[in-house]
Amino acid sequence: MLIYEELKSRIDLFYTDTDKFLTVLQISPANDISISIDCDTSIYVEDCMELQSYLREIYGSDLDEYSLEVSSHGLGEPLLYFRQYVKVKDKLVIVNTTDGQEIEAKLTNVTENEGITLERNVSKTQQKKGIEKVIHLPFESIKKISAVILFK
Repeated sequence: MLIYEELKSRIDLFYTDTDKFLTVLQISPANDISISIDCDTSIYVEDCMELQSYLREIYGSDLDEYSLEVSSHGLGEPLLYFRQYVKVKDKLVIVNTTDGQEIEAKLTNVTENEGITLERNVSKTQQKKGIEKVIHLPFESIKKISAVILFK
């Protein structure tokens, strides 16, 4: 039986000194292994295939009792790591805050210690109503953040 910690450790080791990293690892009671990976630049199908081959090489026939799925971290999926925030800097995001707000804005800055800065389009009328154009949010106040996919 594969142990979560061992599998995670092997994947982390595989990605040492690369711009790729593990975002999600799940092992279900039905022996389904689901792995999502991301990259500081771009992720390709070949990257997923490479990790799958590596795991099959290490675990051999022990993997035969599992269903193994390796995929890229989806575009619309919530950001989980600081590296992902940096990747979507200067792009449109949707933020759900811990106090129940939903904010759609451009992510203009991200720092590990201070959180994120968002800039949204606000009309003069909205500004008069107290709606801020620039918003600073510490990471603790972010419940979920996702990149917005725009089709032009």
